[in-house]
Amino acid sequence: MKPDFTKAAKATRLPEGFYYPGDASDDETIYGVNRYHHATADVWAWVDDYKKKPGFPDNMAGDGDVLDAALRVYRPIWDHFNLDKLNSHEVAEEIFDAAFNMGNHRETKFIQMTCNALNYHRVSGEDERLFEDLEVDGEFGRKTFEGLFEIISRYERACFNQLNFFQGAWYGTMGYKNFKKRRFVKGLHKRVQVIRRGEA
Repeated sequence: MKPDFTKAAKATRLPEGFYYPGDASDDETIYGVNRYHHATADVWAWVDDYKKKPGFPDNMAGDGDVLDAALRVYRPIWDHFNLDKLNSHEVAEEIFDAAFNMGNHRETKFIQMTCNALNYHRVSGEDERLFEDLEVDGEFGRKTFEGLFEIISRYERACFNQLNFFQGAWYGTMGYKNFKKRRFVKGLHKRVQVIRRGEA
């Protein structure tokens, strides 16, 4: 299936819920858009305007303009990884979802680690690489995209699974290192697609 941004964006925002007011350990969010990390996004002008009216936050539920403003924050993440040109919607959606939640740099490292872990085939009874191992530097460029494309073309399901494994492991690492983050770990499991789909 050809990668579809609209479908991926819907899947990504659903686990986030609609609105979270923020507290001492986390920041205000709207459709998963974090105010601290995206303070200049125009979606916050809509939110602040609705705060002045009765019934907040329910009064802005269903407002298409608010959702569209949130999606404008999502789109650059999709474009950063050139996901329209990837050869798997499933893998594109996983990369997009993880990058939205963990950041482009960390997700790029997980992509590079996944490509290297699966960079293997047998030729005439000999173990060979498909390409030169990628440098795990968190920079998404031509070599990383081409390596990812090649891995998907041969091992799509394994690529999808391995990306999920790295994502899930990061949430566990975050929790054991930071007590204040532990309250979010079980909820973050919903972001890992193999768990969300009941495959793990």
